[in-house]
Amino acid sequence: MAANAALNDTVLVEELRNFRTIDKNIADVGLKILSRHLWYISDILLGFSFFDNRHDEKTFIQMSGALKKPKETINEFRETKLNIEEKISLPSLISKNTMKFFEIMG
Repeated sequence: MAANAALNDTVLVEELRNFRTIDKNIADVGLKILSRHLWYISDILLGFSFFDNRHDEKTFIQMSGALKKPKETINEFRETKLNIEEKISLPSLISKNTMKFFEIMG
């Protein structure tokens, strides 16, 4: 489901980073491969995440607040540059541009 994709993949990135304590080589290869498949995590497409009912109330509030955050992008439909070496939170990826998702969907 599109609504679940961003959370699924951000959790997987975190799990692979933690797996480095068990097998660094496998974890690094997994992260490298996964990083090529995060193309859909963009300002606009992150709007789907608002329909993922696995978020707690605090996360929904943070995501809603982030809709006011300005962000400069060249093309909102292309991926958001993720640093897979840092903790990734969906609210930190959402911006004012995410509102375009709701405009498009009517």
